[in-house]
Amino acid sequence: PQPATAEASYTYSAPGSYTAVVTATDDKGASATAQIPIKVDSATTVCLTGRSDGFTGDQLDRQRWSVIRENQDLKVAGGNLVIPTSSTDIYGTGGDATNIVVQPAPQGAWTATAKVTLKALDAYEQAGLVLYGDDDNYAKIVLEGRGTSDRAGRIFQYIREENGAPNEVNASNTANLGDAFPDTVYVRLVTDGTNLNASYSADGVTFTAMPETKKLAGITNPRIGLLALSGTGGHPVVDASFDWFQITPDDTATGAAPDDEFDGGALDSCRWNAVVRPDATGMRVTGGKLEIDTSKGDIYGSDNSGPKNFVLQNAPEGDWTLETKLDGSAFNQAYHQGGLVVYGGDDDYVKVDYVADGATATRIELRSEVGGAVQDPQPQVDQHGSGVWWLRLKKEGDTFHGYYSANGTDWTEIGATVKNGAVASRAKVGVFAFGGNSQTASATAKFDHFHLVKSGGGADDKTAPTTTAATDPAAPQS
Repeated sequence: PQPATAEASYTYSAPGSYTAVVTATDDKGASATAQIPIKVDSATTVCLTGRSDGFTGDQLDRQRWSVIRENQDLKVAGGNLVIPTSSTDIYGTGGDATNIVVQPAPQGAWTATAKVTLKALDAYEQAGLVLYGDDDNYAKIVLEGRGTSDRAGRIFQYIREENGAPNEVNASNTANLGDAFPDTVYVRLVTDGTNLNASYSADGVTFTAMPETKKLAGITNPRIGLLALSGTGGHPVVDASFDWFQITPDDTATGAAPDDEFDGGALDSCRWNAVVRPDATGMRVTGGKLEIDTSKGDIYGSDNSGPKNFVLQNAPEGDWTLETKLDGSAFNQAYHQGGLVVYGGDDDYVKVDYVADGATATRIELRSEVGGAVQDPQPQVDQHGSGVWWLRLKKEGDTFHGYYSANGTDWTEIGATVKNGAVASRAKVGVFAFGGNSQTASATAKFDHFHLVKSGGGADDKTAPTTTAATDPAAPQS
């Protein structure tokens, strides 16, 4: 699609990495074109803090949840909350459904989404979201079986019960989903504070709205949560496995902690939410390290050439210190490099990095760029033979200090400080590696950890580093 307006927009329907091409043409026919990298995250990538829950560990978080009519069948295992579809119900007057897992619903507008797996073959095996006041006043959106050993006959059902009277009509139930519809589904409740709507999805990306709008009024002390049941009548009991529950907005959410030891097998996309020019083939988390293969390209000066995989997250307000341990032993070409960066864009950044000037010559540098212009001074320390260094970048207002250490304990400042008002607020922070425009073969930078300490925090280094390096304003391009 090529929207041809000054306020052009486009919605990407699938996650991935894209390049948006923008062309501006004046009234005489002259034009200029710019390319903008776009990263579209999958809607199934959810960040679970505050009221949201990924159900890790082996116990239900009792600070988040309470359970109505709990019994020993409820469990947390394998990253899921498991609720069997007990032979109980809350449909109609009264109710005896066990293990309804709930928490207080927020005030005002909110959206609640859950991912659940249920092999519902028989009526009325069901699982999903519930907004619960009591057994006679609630709303639920569930995946539900309707036949006997009939996978194709499953439906989604959206019901509001008022004073023991369910308002089930044709619009409350979808058509039969068919045998090809997955057993793992996504269900969602959305409210503007007055009305309530529901939707469902097979992939967590595209949601289909249920046609009815329900009211919140009449659900006293509303609690949002999860339920699974099979109704009365001795229907088979199967497990419903809830992979996660998310509610937004959430005034108790803290966001992912900034520190990362790079354990596990994948980058945490909730923490690292601003990767620039992501390329999965050139980046991996393995063996307790983040590995970035240097890509060809540079950001030095205004002649930018798009190096990939700047791994970034939102910077906190105020002053702070970044720290990492880098193994750049594989660097052997000019300008293989890797380190810490405060990033506002390719033309606005501060970075401290270990960089090669060839097969044997290396240095550690501190650089600042504003509006595509490299700022002076350009402090650096030359001829460092080891390829393993701890690096530190400290922010004080719009002034930045760079440090290095051979052991993570004894720190030395890299000459002078640099100033950069362009990234003093609303910047991203993280790690990077690239190879420069002359790269003929990539090298792998290995980051052992990333730490961020806000000034005033107990872990911040209070010892004045010893400065031994000289500043070289005529340093070569990096």
